[in-house]
Amino acid sequence: MNKKNIIFHPLIIALYPAIALYLQNINNVHFQNTISSFVLITIASFVLWYGALRLSKSLGKAALITSVFFLLFFSYGHVMTALGNYLMVFLGMDRHVVIGLHTRSAMLTLLAIWFLLFAAILFFTWRARSDFNLVTKFMNAVSLALMILAIFQALRIVTENQRIVQNFKSLQTIQFDIPSVPKNNTLVQPNVYYIVLDSYLRSDVMREIYDYDNTEFINFLHQKGFYVADQAHSNYGFTYLSLNASLNYDYLTSFSKQFEKRDPNLLPLVALLRNNRVMRFFKEQGYETVLFPSGYHAVENMKADVRLFLPNTLNSFQDELIAKTPLRFGLQQLQYELQRQRITYQFKNLPAAAEGNAPRFIFAHIIAPHPPFVFQADGSPFNPDWEFMLNDGDAFTQWIGIDQYIKGYHNQAIYTTAQAEILIEHLLALDPQPIIIIQADHGSGSQLDGTSLAKTNVRERFSILNSYYFPDQRYDQLYPSITPVNSFRVILNQYFGTHYDMLEDRSYWTDREYPYDPVEITSSLR
Repeated sequence: MNKKNIIFHPLIIALYPAIALYLQNINNVHFQNTISSFVLITIASFVLWYGALRLSKSLGKAALITSVFFLLFFSYGHVMTALGNYLMVFLGMDRHVVIGLHTRSAMLTLLAIWFLLFAAILFFTWRARSDFNLVTKFMNAVSLALMILAIFQALRIVTENQRIVQNFKSLQTIQFDIPSVPKNNTLVQPNVYYIVLDSYLRSDVMREIYDYDNTEFINFLHQKGFYVADQAHSNYGFTYLSLNASLNYDYLTSFSKQFEKRDPNLLPLVALLRNNRVMRFFKEQGYETVLFPSGYHAVENMKADVRLFLPNTLNSFQDELIAKTPLRFGLQQLQYELQRQRITYQFKNLPAAAEGNAPRFIFAHIIAPHPPFVFQADGSPFNPDWEFMLNDGDAFTQWIGIDQYIKGYHNQAIYTTAQAEILIEHLLALDPQPIIIIQADHGSGSQLDGTSLAKTNVRERFSILNSYYFPDQRYDQLYPSITPVNSFRVILNQYFGTHYDMLEDRSYWTDREYPYDPVEITSSLR
């Protein structure tokens, strides 16, 4: 081969899937969460290329083998998804056939096909006597085109985001300001715990859909001095919207009117959650803010003085990247185990989170009983046959099935309830005068269609656990149907000298992909 030729396509083709995934999620994934993946892929591409070069004694062959490997490697997940969609949509096959594609045996079968395909390409490349000059030029051109495409996409996103950020700053200043309240140093400032049990249902709906009666837990809460809002609903049906409403103690309705209804850009919502009013308020009051991130991208990048998390776990970007590759089969059990460890870490370490010289606001987002289902009812590990996924609603049930969702949620809800009781016991033992909110961001998703209100059971999706502990037990400002948008309005008024008006309790449906087109469903829930 002509030594003047430069070969760069293996590295670009290896990195491009990760680059594309980052650009696809650029508005809700922090770049620092991607660095380790990019470094690992770069090292792997050079190791593979060097190994192939030593064996083949040909730069062109080694480069082609490396590029083909990564093309197949990162296309694995896309092929599985495309195959499932084809079987359902074009061949009309039964859902249970498609569910089988996401089991361990199906993934192993497709992995064998993937391996045989790579082996065939490897064999013919190895046996070929060509200098691969034309192939190298073609692959270089393809990889260069991919990089140009990525650069243009990045520039478009950055330009669009700059425009959105400018509009967002003025909107945030007007709508999501915080009042100037003098810090009162004469009073004991209680530690404030905001604990979100993702998807934890209200008792009556839990019993109706999942055949789980958690009356003992509700009685336990009452005995410990909690107020339980037994007619509560969430304000929104998805986490990033619901947490925005509670942590900014306001609706997003007027804010969302500034955007096109079919605009999928989540940047303003991510920024709003990252700089939420509740945490800014407590900072101004001299509090330290503590975050227990869950691995969910909307929460991972929130600003906090202290971040408490289990080291060496996978973030949401890494989980999504793994899902594109055969590693979704090889690392499946590891992902389940890491998820168990993350949840266990949160429950175990929350009681001690208030230790420090300053009062603390502690926010914990615990992905339970929300999927993935990783615990049996008794707390023993649950290692399902299907692939690891953080998906909820139809994004789960269309692949795994409603029956599996109901069974998994039932067991994980029992486990979550038991851990919540232990957590409360420890909190009250270590911190005698706290303010505690334990609530869900939304309900469960066995009958959720993320793109269709008509196909969704809104009573299931919007009915939530909503409980409060105040140190003086004065609950006259709370009421059975209070929603999360009013939670901190009550607390800040009662304990921190603000004078917020209570908002009317409303609930809004939004399409999973289009958050700026809300439909009010309050009357349906009542």
